[in-house]
Amino acid sequence: MYKILILIFFFFINSCTLNQNVYEIKGFVKINNEKQISVRNIKKNKLIKIINISNSMSIKVKTNSENKLIPNRIGNLNTDIINKLKISKEFPLVIIEEAVINKNFIAKKSKIYNEEKNVANQVSSEKITFEKLNNKKSNKYIYLEYGPFSGAKYANLLINNLKKKISTEKIIFEPKKHDNRVLIGPIYSLKEFDKFAIKLNKLNGYNIILK
Repeated sequence: MYKILILIFFFFINSCTLNQNVYEIKGFVKINNEKQISVRNIKKNKLIKIINISNSMSIKVKTNSENKLIPNRIGNLNTDIINKLKISKEFPLVIIEEAVINKNFIAKKSKIYNEEKNVANQVSSEKITFEKLNNKKSNKYIYLEYGPFSGAKYANLLINNLKKKISTEKIIFEPKKHDNRVLIGPIYSLKEFDKFAIKLNKLNGYNIILK
């Protein structure tokens, strides 16, 4: 009987652990001077972890607002957090995490070629224009990275579609065996990034990187 109780307890603890999942979102945030902390898809009074991607500094805080966010921003952070984590005010790129308890959580897996096909085909028909590099020189710029594509077929399809919308000098192809990637950049400002995010809203599978 004693062994049975231990076994039941083990399965209970293991089940609770498996049901705890991390909701993670990456992107640019809006900076405010009003002590507001809000994150897209996360309610008020939730414990979150904010990570500065550039230096790996992090902090755990609670959200205190559910204010509507401006388009193309994942959150609204106050200047205290920005300064503590030494987040760039020019390109405030972060990862935000929240531990989520969800008994019905199911990891949805799909075949990679289906995802690649969707990414390659869902390009907006609107023409995208870019800013020219101004006199202000930055150490890093924004790049939008698509991939990895296991084969070059869908990477090339994406490139051909993008060529109809943007200058070819903005498209970078990095071919590797089973790891083909397509990058768009450099993007010199958040204003230019917003143009992409709005006009390529169907093509939201990119990873934002600074380099």
